Amino acid sequence: MNHRHIRFCCGTMLRAVHNPRFPIELGSTHPLYRLRLTPDGHAVIKHCPFCGHSLTEAGVTQLAVEGSADEMAEINQIATTLDRYAELQARLGDPTTSVELDNAGTTVRQHLYAKSWKTWHLYVHEHENGALDFTAVPVENG
Repeated sequence: MNHRHIRFCCGTMLRAVHNPRFPIELGSTHPLYRLRLTPDGHAVIKHCPFCGHSLTEAGVTQLAVEGSADEMAEINQIATTLDRYAELQARLGDPTTSVELDNAGTTVRQHLYAKSWKTWHLYVHEHENGALDFTAVPVENG
């Protein structure tokens, strides 16, 4: 099981990373924020271009907004114990929204759970091989 738990410094960075039109991405083998320069080239980003927060080596930023620690513990438990999307859906029900994203020629389904917690939204990326990536984002007015 290979899950990455990533927090974003601001909503603009979250939207940029999840929007294939933006040239900002997370590395697939090393979770660093990167700026796409060419189809095969990139540069590591050390600070968020939107809010200025420092980005760490692990691809995790300090949160500008904090969510509930109890809810985060539940999300972390889900992210470390569920292997397949069917298990997640059985536990949380249907997502608020689901969209398909093109990720460098492969399809990734993005599921948003916006009503399961009061202070967090959970983005789940379901890859073609069945692997899941989890991104928890604090609700701005939690």
